[in-house]
Amino acid sequence: MPATLAQRREDLSTRILDAGAARRAADDNGLIERFIRAFYAHMPPDDVALETPADLFGAAMAMFKLANGRRDPAPLVRAYAPNIEDDGWASSRTVVEIVTDDMPFLVDSLRGALNARDLAVHLTIHPIMRLKRDPEGAIVDVRSHAEASASQDGFASESLLQLRATDVSAAGALNDIAQDL
Repeated sequence: MPATLAQRREDLSTRILDAGAARRAADDNGLIERFIRAFYAHMPPDDVALETPADLFGAAMAMFKLANGRRDPAPLVRAYAPNIEDDGWASSRTVVEIVTDDMPFLVDSLRGALNARDLAVHLTIHPIMRLKRDPEGAIVDVRSHAEASASQDGFASESLLQLRATDVSAAGALNDIAQDL
């Protein structure tokens, strides 16, 4: 019998976590594991079938690094061309990452802004997570949107978006994209 979508998603998360086992060895409270599971919880495995588990781990860690330390409601935006040396993962696409409060029409607006620059979006990873932060903005606990109720003390719903778009390698163009968004 073929695996269910839930089983395939769980297998994807396990392969990603296994690929990053050495890099998350100091994760003694399981924060990184919970973050990665929530980050890819609704990702159709076929959408990332050509990505290596190591790159998927690196992509999730890049998102965690951006999200960790967000102190105010202002959105955090980063546009870059990831490479192993600088980022711990690689992609042939331009990557746009955004951390912001959850709001309607966010994905459509961002895709529209990228399309207006003649950039095609090839992959969208958009978990809505319930994050608990310390006073400095560091993430101290993570729940997927589905497993956390709105009444949980200290947790806030945040949208994390990672879009993979047409390759733009010029640093100036990457900065312009980040500023426009």
